[in-house]
Amino acid sequence: MQIARTLVVDDDAGFRRRVRQFLASEPSIEVIGEAADGQEAILKARELKPDVVLMDVRMPGTNGVDATRLINDEMPRIKVIVLSLYDVDEYRQAATASGASAYVPKKSLVDELVPTIQRIWRIRRSMTFSRRESDGEMRIGRQGHQHSAHRGQPR
Repeated sequence: MQIARTLVVDDDAGFRRRVRQFLASEPSIEVIGEAADGQEAILKARELKPDVVLMDVRMPGTNGVDATRLINDEMPRIKVIVLSLYDVDEYRQAATASGASAYVPKKSLVDELVPTIQRIWRIRRSMTFSRRESDGEMRIGRQGHQHSAHRGQPR
């Protein structure tokens, strides 16, 4: 069984501990690290190379939206799920615009977090990306079923 290696990012240490404990009983998810703010999240993502980041939206310093954008730009294979105490459209839209794969209100964590991680992880695992720099060819497809898509002029 493939395991989703997960980084938990929140400025509340108690919340990070509770998420870690909650996910410990799920065999398909492993919490590999924690971060207390967006800047630390970026550094930990570079170091640990998680599959999934659980990112709080509001934190001091670099907030979750900005950190999500930077992680998505620099490490697009890492999928970010934005978490928020506030289930408001403004945060949901900002999370989506920053490249988040999903948005989960904290009040819904018990019901939604594990299925959301599993869904995002399944999608990420099923997609394969490779790029040959020499001719600009991009291969995108499902595992075992790669096909070519050429940018620019058709061949």
